[in-house]
Amino acid sequence: MKIRTRILWLSGTAVLAAFLLGDLFLWVLAQKSFLNEAVVKASQSAYEISDRLVWNLERNPSLEDDDIFLQYYFKNLHDDFNICVRTWPELTEIYNHTNLSMEQLLELEFDENEDYRGFQSARLDWGGSHYMIFFRQQNGRLNYYRVADISGVWDKMRGVTLCMLAISLGVGVTVVLLLSIFLKKALHPLQVLNDTTKRMGAGLY
Repeated sequence: MKIRTRILWLSGTAVLAAFLLGDLFLWVLAQKSFLNEAVVKASQSAYEISDRLVWNLERNPSLEDDDIFLQYYFKNLHDDFNICVRTWPELTEIYNHTNLSMEQLLELEFDENEDYRGFQSARLDWGGSHYMIFFRQQNGRLNYYRVADISGVWDKMRGVTLCMLAISLGVGVTVVLLLSIFLKKALHPLQVLNDTTKRMGAGLY
């Protein structure tokens, strides 16, 4: 193998490896950024819904035992990502238009160290989708859950990954081509000397 070819292979491999490592680092940063953005938006929504409910219950504490009011409140939110469960005097599902059962919710391990404005959180991968479940207990009698679908983060990451790979490969190939042209000119005298030495070693003068 010619000297120029060897140097070109080594240099090209090093350039592509550097780009791929850089892509991996940026991919991790982008994933964390997208995930944090999705979680913050979801926790903000959960907080606003729960805060309005608390405000209503503080104005009229008797409503806390009124299942009809609670069903009406959550139905008027016009989304299917809220769950309300009564824990006293017995465990009763008041409102749940999601596909998650009360048993699934009770089996989740909520992270008490990861507190989003008074909410505990848990991750759930189910049915090919990724969810973040926010949970808050109201007066020890009501459990409020907010289900946030964060699958869009992975959809974004697929697009970012393809874009990063396309850019890296394009730049990498361009660098290798420019390097090839440069090495061809810079190493031409050395290649001639090397070929001449081989011919002399073979007895061809």
